[in-house]
Amino acid sequence: MKRFALLLLPFALFGSDPKYFFGASLDFGFSDFEIQKRESGNSTTPIQLDGKSYMLSFSGGVQQFWDAGEFVGGRALGEFGLGGADIGGEVEGAFSLLAALDLLVEFYKENGMNLGIFGGFEYGMRFLVSNKYSNGYQLKSETYGAYWRIGASVVLGDVHRFELTYKMAISPLAVPTQKDGNITLHQVYSGSQISVGYKLLLW
Repeated sequence: MKRFALLLLPFALFGSDPKYFFGASLDFGFSDFEIQKRESGNSTTPIQLDGKSYMLSFSGGVQQFWDAGEFVGGRALGEFGLGGADIGGEVEGAFSLLAALDLLVEFYKENGMNLGIFGGFEYGMRFLVSNKYSNGYQLKSETYGAYWRIGASVVLGDVHRFELTYKMAISPLAVPTQKDGNITLHQVYSGSQISVGYKLLLW
């Protein structure tokens, strides 16, 4: 019964008069990487790595307003991103596959321009592609990541949507360790991201 209710949830949120969209964004990450290295005797040594990332992302999805004035609604989207990351002075490849849910609130509508805010949650796979090592850790990751999202939007002519989004990391990335010594724990805590994007709204 619970599975059936989950299957019906998207139709309940976006079933009556949905609007589809697709778009692109530039994402910039400002990560403070901290690897916790556990050695013999259970002592822990933190390793600091400065990191930055940049990514071009493509997205598509559906949105739905739930009131007659179209002030409050929601959306679901999927996104694919491709770019790179600078970790400790080493530039590596990066890409992501994720899905997100947002609550949309538009509070100003005048002369074909809508101003609004939105917020939600995203979850997906984030990859660092590298064959290089730093302090015994390979600079790559194939793991799941979660972010809180909050942003502001401007919609022109009910068609062109411009967004500025801030993303706060919830979960760490896992980084593989080189198989030497007594290293047993390896996690990298990713930082915040800022995204500047555009979406074309389709009726």
